[in-house]
Amino acid sequence: MTVALRNGWLVVPYEGGDTARVEIGVGNPPVWRGAFLDWVDGVRVAKIRPPEMEGSRPKVQLRVNGSVVFAGNILV
Repeated sequence: MTVALRNGWLVVPYEGGDTARVEIGVGNPPVWRGAFLDWVDGVRVAKIRPPEMEGSRPKVQLRVNGSVVFAGNILV
């Protein structure tokens, strides 16, 4: 699974722990939002309700306990 919009949620694959502080940032510079952890199609994900996204491929980042990794781009 890659970064995707599913049922009104922006979902990002996530393999970390349940007690970590997980945030998803969208755009450049990123707008950070606290993420919920869930399962989608058998894959552990972090998810947020997406912000208004401008541009054709907004950058999506995942921040776990302060460490940032690029998650991918999403088609809008």
